[in-house]
Amino acid sequence: MIFLVISSLLSLGLIWAVNALARNKGWGMAGACCFAAVASLFSFGLLSTAIGFQSALTVAGLLACIVFRCNPKAVLPVSIAALVASYAFFLLPRFVELRKIARLRQENPLVSVADRLQYEAKAVDAFLRTDDASQLHELNPDIEQRLSMVEGGFFGSNQSQRQDSLHSLHFDISDDFVMARGFGPVRMAEIRTEGIDLPNSPPIPLPSAPAEPDHDFERNSAAPLANQTVANTTPTRGALLSMHDSGIRDFIEPERMGFVKDRDHVAGFISHRFTKLPEPALPNDRSRARWQITRLALVSLLTHEVPVAYVSKNLPQMDELRDAATRPLDSFEQQAIDRLRADDDLVIDDGADRIRMMGSLRAGKNCLNCHSVRRGDLLGALSYELVPARPAPKQGPPASPPSS
Repeated sequence: MIFLVISSLLSLGLIWAVNALARNKGWGMAGACCFAAVASLFSFGLLSTAIGFQSALTVAGLLACIVFRCNPKAVLPVSIAALVASYAFFLLPRFVELRKIARLRQENPLVSVADRLQYEAKAVDAFLRTDDASQLHELNPDIEQRLSMVEGGFFGSNQSQRQDSLHSLHFDISDDFVMARGFGPVRMAEIRTEGIDLPNSPPIPLPSAPAEPDHDFERNSAAPLANQTVANTTPTRGALLSMHDSGIRDFIEPERMGFVKDRDHVAGFISHRFTKLPEPALPNDRSRARWQITRLALVSLLTHEVPVAYVSKNLPQMDELRDAATRPLDSFEQQAIDRLRADDDLVIDDGADRIRMMGSLRAGKNCLNCHSVRRGDLLGALSYELVPARPAPKQGPPASPPSS
């Protein structure tokens, strides 16, 4: 509010100076008009837009007084009218914006997520206990390099635009910035509703297992050459790791994390979820089969006495899984979890017509704002099953029209 106070004092000073010059025999109204014009240019450039607009309106009023040969006493009501018109022009939109900010604060309050994270205190894995959270976690160099790389992206320390908006929303200084627009040199981007509200993401069903591939592949893929067998060549580890990374980016999207001061002060948080089905990179060689996910399960390591996988017909959404059924890990998943704990990020069991894999969900820097763990700790995992993509039946030759 300091800019509004300073601006008001300068505006009153402008009114006093203009009226004093208008009554001065040496300056008169013409001199007062020139002074107001200079003040207008100076204010627009260096002081405040409101004072510049007030000065411009004062110039217009003084010119009218000169044209109609008004008494210098008329300058006072003219200059006061210029002040009222200028401040009304700049203040009314500010009050509307303040009401909008108050509504957004009410719709996106600061809440605590401590209750939903109480399970961390009961975690059976010793390295995940909260009393170990202050200790540094020495990671495998390969995992450290990868985690450092991805922290600049979806785990990153850089806040998203939505996080910045929510941060500004819950600091009283944002109101001062709003009021300062037009009354000082301070500028702050407007907090927009569309920058905070996110589109609804309904649950996405997992695709069913496809039939045996013996025809052309769907999704506009190129048909194999005549008499050429399509080889079920498995994707490379790099391609599968890239698919897993893209899945994590979607599952732990910074835009949905909202603003997190600490676990007791969180605004705009939306539960971790998938909004699209991860897909491995398309093969360049058209003689190779495409692969698709038919199972994607979130593996919990903290909420139960032993690791379990959530059972769902949809892609994992944390709010949906909260009351979902669970199943024990199968032999592959159990072995894969042991390898992830022993410093691996992706475990793959590939075959000619099926790929099983387990990918890690590790704590990045942003995760530590809420989770009482160490950077790099294994928070969970994603269990995948992929099969060659569903074929599309070959189209036969068009039917001949019936003979007449």
